[in-house]
Amino acid sequence: MSQIRKISAITVSTIVGILFFYSGCEEKSAESGSKSGKVKESTAESVHNEEALRGKKHEFAARRDLKSLKGVALAVTFENGADAEFAANDSKAEIHGANVVEDGFIGKGLRLGKDAWASYNAKDNFSGEGMTVMFWFKPAWDDEKDTAEHTIFSLPWNEPAGKDIPPYTAFTDGWWDAKQTYFIMNNWYCNAKRSLVHYPRDKWIHVACVSRYGPGGGARYFINGDLRGTGAAKPDTPARLTPKSRFYLGSDLGTHNPAKRSAPGVVDELLIYNRALTDDEIRKAIAQYPGWNDRATIGNVDPEMAATLAKPYTPRRDKQGRILESRVIADENWEWLTEESADKTLDKIKRAGFNVFVPCVWKAWGASYRTDLYYYPDKMRAQKDPEEAKKAFADGRDPLKRLIEKAHALGIEVHPWFCVVYGTSEHVPETVPGVADARELFSNQKWKDGKPGLAFDAHSETFRTFIVNIMLDMVKRYEVDGLNLDYIRTGIKCTCERCRKQYHEKYGRDLLADWKEYDKLDNEGKLKTTLEQWQEDAISDIWRRVSAGARKLKPNILMSAYSHVYPDHADWQGRKPILWEKNGWCDFMMDMSYETCLDPKRLDDARKAITNPDSIVYVCGNYEVDEQGQGMSRDAALVANLMEYCQKRWPGSAVSLYLLTRLDEAQIKALREGPFREDSLPSWKLMKK
Repeated sequence: MSQIRKISAITVSTIVGILFFYSGCEEKSAESGSKSGKVKESTAESVHNEEALRGKKHEFAARRDLKSLKGVALAVTFENGADAEFAANDSKAEIHGANVVEDGFIGKGLRLGKDAWASYNAKDNFSGEGMTVMFWFKPAWDDEKDTAEHTIFSLPWNEPAGKDIPPYTAFTDGWWDAKQTYFIMNNWYCNAKRSLVHYPRDKWIHVACVSRYGPGGGARYFINGDLRGTGAAKPDTPARLTPKSRFYLGSDLGTHNPAKRSAPGVVDELLIYNRALTDDEIRKAIAQYPGWNDRATIGNVDPEMAATLAKPYTPRRDKQGRILESRVIADENWEWLTEESADKTLDKIKRAGFNVFVPCVWKAWGASYRTDLYYYPDKMRAQKDPEEAKKAFADGRDPLKRLIEKAHALGIEVHPWFCVVYGTSEHVPETVPGVADARELFSNQKWKDGKPGLAFDAHSETFRTFIVNIMLDMVKRYEVDGLNLDYIRTGIKCTCERCRKQYHEKYGRDLLADWKEYDKLDNEGKLKTTLEQWQEDAISDIWRRVSAGARKLKPNILMSAYSHVYPDHADWQGRKPILWEKNGWCDFMMDMSYETCLDPKRLDDARKAITNPDSIVYVCGNYEVDEQGQGMSRDAALVANLMEYCQKRWPGSAVSLYLLTRLDEAQIKALREGPFREDSLPSWKLMKK
């Protein structure tokens, strides 16, 4: 049975997360009675506790001062109806099909049914350099069975004016992707990154959506105090935005094209600020509510994860009793180039319990190892610290060779990582060794900004030969355990003269005309197009050649890819991981899933479609991105839970984490006290069938 992690500095988010993730475990312990030393509460005790909680909520409601909240523009508690208790100007509500009910989170709340909503004057109440919308919400739909899209609130804006699609804000479960939750700060300026959120029926969750306008601003949203999505505002975002009309609660009527997306459920404690609250302010706001951590009241936003974490874990072991489990961590920042930094990097990996290291060794702007086929730091165009990088290669030193030798001595495998088509022509020197004309590596298509070459051209034979030779040269000269391909997709919808000619010669069709028609097709239609095959053939050619060449050089080498794995997915970039696995080109597919809430069903469906189900590896994230796009380390307990979840959800497969630079000491401690409490040996070869 899982143990709750002990974290020195526990935030509201951490506490809530631990309660949610381990609710199944605690309930099981309570039911086991004497086995766990816990006695199930009597009915009388339960009633007494509920009465005590109601008393605390009543006391809280009586003593709070809504006017004292800094920057509050609208506060609606629903205790005296749907009108606001406090408003900057206009407190009146417009109600359509909604009604005030007794079962709010604190006292009364507003029940929203299908096609029911409430609205408030946004034009006269809201103004400023930012906005925060917070409320408690109890969904009334079945998250597993209900496939409808649900818009929880929306708001129209005046800026930017004159656009064909009017500007709006929306917080919605389902929009462009029916499975994802979006916070659209302003559809022209900023969208918070989408996230998979589970909405527990008839359980309360706390929602907070934060907007900050102007250059350097952005959007972020929280569920139960956990940061679930962020997005950076565009540079041309005005410092102030002005609402056009009304704020709609439970409806998409505030958007340009409402489609009756309603949000059945109960809303309570609606607070809207004319400023962007900080993360700490949001978590403190949650913690002030009596019952915010009550398991009987607060919904588990990922019940499947909680149930999985409560299960025992029986890993595969060798005859000596050692765990056989590949534990993978990736690094793309080349912080291991110097001898000192390499030692620190490997020590960090070892202390955390990982045994497979995937360091990025090649991007368009250069290689992090010695090669005669491209450029390494002494000639690279993009490097954070070029002088330090030059020192790493001085006097004949070879950082990658040194890294591999030291890693192997510690029992750590090394699988170098190549960003295959990533990069622009601006990153690449005008002359490239072995390439007559570097322009042949890119499309000659002019893009919207007038610049050519937003990605290498996978349809260029010159590029395919170039990139395959680079990867095979590295495999030949270094004692690597595997080879990892990232950005192994076309990246662009190219219609350059060369591609149009090749496409016409192969299919007798016009490439430009076909791309224009492509977006009009449904998913099933797209799977049958020549465009899908056209893109797929170019990427498959790279896979076929590099896989055959690498295995000829090192028969036991392990080939892997960073990608997204779908059982049957129309992909205009030629990304077909299941095809790669079936053809024997790719041994392991590293599915990039960095959200706090995972989507196991997609991977379960994909596992059924391939030869070796364990070849799919869920790559979890250990970082968050703030509204300026800056990375920060994710809560340690959550990271440990994500890794343990993958261990128990797909026993026998590998577990993986991204990113090494965000692996802090708190995360290392949580991993070592939890899923990685025992060391393990890499087990790729056992998994490979």
